[in-house]
Amino acid sequence: MGGKRKSQLKTTSRAASSSKKPKARVPDLICPCCGESRAVSEKVAPLRIELLMRAHVPVWSNLELGWSVTAARNKWLSWACDACFKAGWALEAKPWLQSYGYNSVQFAYLDETKTCSDCGNEFVFAATEQAFWYETLGFLIYSKPKHCVQCRHERRAVKQANLEISEVLGSFEGSIPELLQLADLYEKMGNLPKALEFVRRAKNKSRDEIEKQVLLERIALFELDFISSKP
Repeated sequence: MGGKRKSQLKTTSRAASSSKKPKARVPDLICPCCGESRAVSEKVAPLRIELLMRAHVPVWSNLELGWSVTAARNKWLSWACDACFKAGWALEAKPWLQSYGYNSVQFAYLDETKTCSDCGNEFVFAATEQAFWYETLGFLIYSKPKHCVQCRHERRAVKQANLEISEVLGSFEGSIPELLQLADLYEKMGNLPKALEFVRRAKNKSRDEIEKQVLLERIALFELDFISSKP
């Protein structure tokens, strides 16, 4: 009788174990950087970075674990696989340092090609520059540069020149040094007509023949530049 019960228990146990469904395997992700299929694991991106983020910003623990995988699968998240990070094709982000506003965080930075709205030339918004913008300077994650590096430098130079012009005009007495300083600042801004105007005023005010001759030569150069700059 006892042997019969044991046999029945073994049969029941086998039936119960065979009725259990195997745990569904999470489908692989396709890395947007290299295009390769990558297994989903807590040891690799994007889930690995999600866990780091939860550790740095506890409020992110309120979200269901694995949200980054869903976001990556639906192309809502900028990410790359660990192999791309290692190869230098992408730069791993620290999303807990980002200011993301209403946008999603970024788990990776990849070089982006942009078109300058000033000169029309293409330029690269490098991954390293993105990290500096979003993690050090605190720019919102959806902020993007509209101008190339050279045009940005020129715009800053114009802004600085405007500030200096305001300072000179604030205590302006009409002296030759002041007139020439204003001419230099307007030339720096690329405003040749204004620069020419102040050099002429300095020449008319000068009583020194040698100085006048120097200024006349400068006027001639300005006029030449001004004419050649016209379309």
